Amino acid sequence: MTKPLQKAVIILGFGSPDRLEGRLAPVTSTHSASVRRAVKEALAAGLKELIFVTSDSSTPVETQFGDFGRAKAERVVIARQFAASNLGQALCGIRHLLNEEPFVLLLPEELSDRGDDDATARLLAAYGESGGNLVALGDDAVLQREGSFAAIAASAAGRYLLQPSVLDALEEDPEGGLAGALLTMAEAWPITALPPRTRTFQVQPLVPSSEAPTVRRPRPVAVAAAASSPAVETGD
Repeated sequence: MTKPLQKAVIILGFGSPDRLEGRLAPVTSTHSASVRRAVKEALAAGLKELIFVTSDSSTPVETQFGDFGRAKAERVVIARQFAASNLGQALCGIRHLLNEEPFVLLLPEELSDRGDDDATARLLAAYGESGGNLVALGDDAVLQREGSFAAIAASAAGRYLLQPSVLDALEEDPEGGLAGALLTMAEAWPITALPPRTRTFQVQPLVPSSEAPTVRRPRPVAVAAAASSPAVETGD
């Protein structure tokens, strides 16, 4: 039986192409939209705790990325990793916030724009069946041609579900990146590459109007009220 997940780690800037001379570039409106998308996916998947990791101290994260008042998160933590120079170091620096639990990692700047908005939810569903570590892919061409490890390295879509033991590999070799850490842990934990959802189109044949089926409107679905605003915490 797999352990239930509660935490989503949202990394802001580390390992992105926006690094200029070793320093992170300022947050732009485009990045803000990507972060809001990551938050939306995490909450829609049922994750209750959001951990933002950033080295930016000029503006509070909570004001950069919108109001959490209508979110369903039960806890929001902002961890500023000033000494970290890459993704591996940033992750290892917040290990004490993870309580040695599996977690979802979201990299907003790498989220695929294919409209696969339920990718995080599908990661959790696949985890319930396979366990281990999982990586969502932006496309499955490399997966079909070269296999899982090549696809994870070449076409990851910014969404991971990781066991805390992956951080052991990152601590030993932070420069090796996530793909290298997953490969190192492959013997102990299985790795699943989750391809994007296949889009299917149904083509309806032409039929005389007298033979056309009756179309009934769907019944309305009740929407649960949003939870109250969670407390926002800061951590080092």
